[in-house]
Amino acid sequence: MDKYLIFFAAGRTFGLDVAHIKEVGIPACPVRVPGAPDHVRGVIYRGGRVVPLIDFRMKLDAAEEPREQCAGVIYATANGERFGIIVDRIGDIVAGPDVGETTCITTVEDIVFGN
Repeated sequence: MDKYLIFFAAGRTFGLDVAHIKEVGIPACPVRVPGAPDHVRGVIYRGGRVVPLIDFRMKLDAAEEPREQCAGVIYATANGERFGIIVDRIGDIVAGPDVGETTCITTVEDIVFGN
């Protein structure tokens, strides 16, 4: 049975398949990358790798709204690369049937590479 990490961004609820998640944590202070898109907050060095931090709120065009709580970071992989996804809040891990109808199931690829 699939399991999903529930997280929150811009007042919405999302679920991400735990199979792609490496760890969760708090945001580190990233180094800005000149010329990077606005939603790329920068890069950090974590676990022997340079990891880009993606601000999911900015991907949703909701950057101007205040954050609900202290942000969290979901470290996940897509296409063999690791990314940090900054979200408003990290929830629980739930089994597929318990996700809830208001939860938008998404993929790391959609978050990182989607429009």
